[in-house]
Formats: sequence, structure tokens, C-alpha cells
Amino acid sequence: ALDELKEVQKTAPNDPMVHLNTAFAYAGQKKYAEAEREFQTTIKMYPTLDSAWGDYIALMFGTNQSAKALALANQYATANPNRAAAHFMNGSALATARKYDAASAEFQKVLQIDPKSVMGYVRLAQLHQVMGQPDAALDSYQKALALQPTSPVVNTAIGDVYLGKGDLKSAGKYFQAALAENSHDPVAANNLAWVYAVQGENLDMALSLATQAKQTAPDMTAVNDTLAWIQYKKGNYRVSISLAEDAVKKDPQRADYRYHLGMALRGAGEIDRAKTELQKALQLNLKGTDAQEAQKTLASL
Repeated sequence: ALDELKEVQKTAPNDPMVHLNTAFAYAGQKKYAEAEREFQTTIKMYPTLDSAWGDYIALMFGTNQSAKALALANQYATANPNRAAAHFMNGSALATARKYDAASAEFQKVLQIDPKSVMGYVRLAQLHQVMGQPDAALDSYQKALALQPTSPVVNTAIGDVYLGKGDLKSAGKYFQAALAENSHDPVAANNLAWVYAVQGENLDMALSLATQAKQTAPDMTAVNDTLAWIQYKKGNYRVSISLAEDAVKKDPQRADYRYHLGMALRGAGEIDRAKTELQKALQLNLKGTDAQEAQKTLASL
């Protein structure tokens, strides 16, 4: 493909898209200097080609050149002060570099230029979540939802915020709304199953939803954890242990996965292993009611 693109360049040397595709080809072969040269040629020919700037910046981040990536993003935004896409790109780059306040300012500019930018509100909300500001995140997500009321992505995101706040009823409502629009959404299906499991109700429906999510996204570790907790609530401890062990194996630093495995082991009467997993969960900073229950269970053992 690269050789073919080089031949095309000979006949269409001034076509920016040919140079952009050549940049992709070089990047795919890990010839990063050559890819960068082609990106530079592309944006020189077409200075407002968002995809070229975005992929060039992504290449710089991907090759551990964060300072250069940030400089490029800032260059594009500075040169295009009234272009929402340029500020969105700069905000995304700053967020990648964990410069959250500066990123937030850029997404605010996006919304000033384009008040109907759903992704502008979504990215701003995501920043608020990272910064530990769930109420501000909800406000931004709700503004995005007002623009796209049936968006599965936005409804699921709002459900996630409510889940983090411990408001299971509200979380479930938004996950249901997401599934009403896209019944095969594995994240919404898994999260609604999780809500039911935590509430200890609709366990058969929870099992159906989590199984559906597993079929749609077999590599999503959270689904095994959800299935494990559903089986625990149903009293199927051996099945729960097998699923929880798989989740812990894939993500051993997740305190809640360790907690669920410990509780399943305790249910199955494997006291020593249960103690080990529950202690590990607490060492990994298990929080909230799970931490209280783990401590209570350990004391009883």
C-alpha cells in the first residue's frame, strides 16, 4: 500500500489526502519520522484539515512526544480562534496531558462557539468526573442530553455518575433509557445488571442482561465481575468464585473484584482464602459500604 501511495504522489503531488494516507501508512510501519513529514506536508496544503491535525497530535502522544503534541494542538487553536474543532482538539490534548483546568477552559470555548456541541458538553463532563466533581459532570451531561435525548452514550454516562453517587434508582433509569435506544449496548446492559445485583432484586433479569453483555463484549472484565456478584446473590457460590477469579486475574488491583471473590469464597466455606481476598481488598483501599461489609465479615471469620 505504501508503494502504491508513493506512485500516486507522483501523479497527484498536491493532493493533501494522498499525503495524509501516506502518513498513515508510514505510521503503520512505525516509520514515524516519515509519517511526521507527510503530516506536515498535509497541513501545509490544507491548514484546517481537522483529521490531519488530530492524527498528527495523536502520533506525537503515541511516540512519547507530549510536549510537541501540546505545542501542535495549541498552534492549531491559536491560529483558528473561532473554530470549535480546533479548541476541541486542544482541550483533548490538554486532558490527555492531565492539564485539566486548561482543558476545561478550551471545552468552554468550544461551547461558546458552538452551543449545540454535544461532544463539547460530554468532554467537559468527563473532565468534571476526573476532577471529582460529579454534580458539575451531571450538569454538563444533562445539557448534552437536552440536545440528544435518546443518546445511549450520554444516558449511560449519566447513569454511571449516579452509580458513583450511590443513587441506584436514578442510575437504573438512565441505563434503561440507553438500552431502549440500543438494546445491544454491553456497557448499559452490564451496568443495569449491576444495579439489580446490588439491590438484590430482579436477579434473573440481571443475569439475562449480564449474559447478553458478555456475548456482545466477551473481553469486558467488568461483566465477569457483575456475573459473579449476581451468582453470589443467588447463592451459587462455586459459579461466583469461578467468575470472580477470572475478573481478579485480569485486573488484580481492583479492590471491588477482590471483595466479591472474598465474599463468594466465604459463602462456599473457604475461610482462609476468603480472609486473604478480603484483606487484600481493604489493602487496595476498598471504600464505602463494601469496605464496612468486608471488615464485618473478616471480624466474623
